[in-house]
Amino acid sequence: MLIAILAFTAMQGFGTTQTTQSTLSAPARYKVESKTTLDQDLTTLGRGKVTGSMTTIAYITVTTVDSADGQVARVAVDSMRLEPTGAMAKQITPVAAAAAADSARGLWVHAYNVRGTLRGVPQPSAQNPALSSIMQAVGVMFPGIRSGIKVGDKWADTTKIDND
Repeated sequence: MLIAILAFTAMQGFGTTQTTQSTLSAPARYKVESKTTLDQDLTTLGRGKVTGSMTTIAYITVTTVDSADGQVARVAVDSMRLEPTGAMAKQITPVAAAAAADSARGLWVHAYNVRGTLRGVPQPSAQNPALSSIMQAVGVMFPGIRSGIKVGDKWADTTKIDND
């Protein structure tokens, strides 16, 4: 009986490497624009109001692969530009902003989503402050899918997040 089992497993390719078909999605490319605004009222300290902003413009590539209950998304930064204005421009010079954006090129963020909703915290490939806007954008890219959707239901494809 043991010989018959060994013979059967040998016919099945025992000891050989079998490749499985990948469930990797075709890459999707996006342009992400994010603006972070800072408004501080320092009149109680004898100063005026301080205003500044940081605009991030990035081109990213998103691929997904099936995993257990959902999908793992890999969001890679193809290129990035940071534009500080106002008080931010005083803290981050244009040269430093360009260097930070260049350092983010090629980095990626992994995010796990189930039915379009993020589970857990997106994980960056490296600690880089310029990736923070991309990590925030990942949350907007996977807002979740409403249950009970019927044919003809209306939907919107824009999302605005305003955290005051």
